[in-house]
Amino acid sequence: MNDYFKILSRKANHEERKAFFTELQNNEEAKEEFIDAQALWTLSNIQTKHTSKKHKQEAFNKFWSATHGTRKLNLQVFVKYAAVFVLAIGISILFQYSIGLFNKAPNYTYQSQKGGVTEFTLADGTSIWLNSDSKIEVYESNKEVTANLDGEAFFNVIHNPDRAFIVNAGGVTIEDLGTQFNVSAYGLNSLVKTTLLEGSIDLFDVNGQAMQAIVPGQIAFYHKAKNKMWIKEADIDAVTAWKEGKFAFIDKTLGTICRELEKWYDVDIHIADKALAKTKYSCMLKRPTTVKQVLEIFKKTSNINFKIETTAEGKEEVIIMAIGN
Repeated sequence: MNDYFKILSRKANHEERKAFFTELQNNEEAKEEFIDAQALWTLSNIQTKHTSKKHKQEAFNKFWSATHGTRKLNLQVFVKYAAVFVLAIGISILFQYSIGLFNKAPNYTYQSQKGGVTEFTLADGTSIWLNSDSKIEVYESNKEVTANLDGEAFFNVIHNPDRAFIVNAGGVTIEDLGTQFNVSAYGLNSLVKTTLLEGSIDLFDVNGQAMQAIVPGQIAFYHKAKNKMWIKEADIDAVTAWKEGKFAFIDKTLGTICRELEKWYDVDIHIADKALAKTKYSCMLKRPTTVKQVLEIFKKTSNINFKIETTAEGKEEVIIMAIGN
């Protein structure tokens, strides 16, 4: 349990964190117990900067002992102790990151055009890949690196215990604890999707409140309008396919697929049949050079047909219909 506090309070060094999460990936029981521990940590908000480290650990130890006498925790007991605990240590201040930071221009701005993936490396060795039609602004200070993301990016962060690495993406704030993770947060999408490949991250909502923990191999879905989050097991190959030059359409409707093709090939796609737009497909394919090549594959394997026209502005417009129409 002291190991949990050391990890959650960010007192563990890089090697200790690496060893901890490596062991966690191979031990399902330990993984479940750690999720419980991080849930208690999250619920009690004991990671606030306004509580001393000694007080945090003492309070967390008492809370853990009081609520974790058995593996299966009674929800009413959990909530009761959580409420008492929060009141007892007086934590009511929400997380605030870098007040005034965004009043200045970013140190770096990177943008990938439609149809391209951009890769770059920061001065600290952190590597970032930007998916098609994505933009990221990076702000640096002595204490932290903050990245504002609109679109999708993959992060391989070189952890520095003395310098936080923070990603703001569509209402979700992600703080790195030495890790690899993928974030999809396109402005018009209602969901922000965060997938953890290895290591550890902290997730915070638009109000700065800590959210439920995820472990490597999981994906967190955050609904921006509803301020709700849920977690599923992730198909890592599908999540990171874009980075490897592939399309991964897993149980996606034709309408969703077409929106992705629009981002990549900079075309307008219209589906003539509403029922056809709801048809689901699952496939993974190497990314072709043109949208026509993609649609030819769908045409050969399903009941769709298409035609491509050129608008007065010179932009390609694709119309998809059912075969026979």
